Amino acid sequence: MLFYVLCLISHTTRTADLIFVLLAWVFVVTRVVHAYIHTGSNVVRIRGAAFGLGFVVLVIMTFYLLFRFLISPTI
Repeated sequence: MLFYVLCLISHTTRTADLIFVLLAWVFVVTRVVHAYIHTGSNVVRIRGAAFGLGFVVLVIMTFYLLFRFLISPTI
């Protein structure tokens, strides 16, 4: 849910730059890998690593967007 909110805020405020878009794609790839592992072999350790990496990317996206709001004088 936070991913969608971040993307909507970034799109609405026009702060979606290349770094933010790349981080968003990395998050989407981690979710696809997580789903593939979950429906396939279901090795919890590998699935947890994919989930954890996605969580870290989401936290980075959040702080990056907050940083962009703090340094941008036009928003």
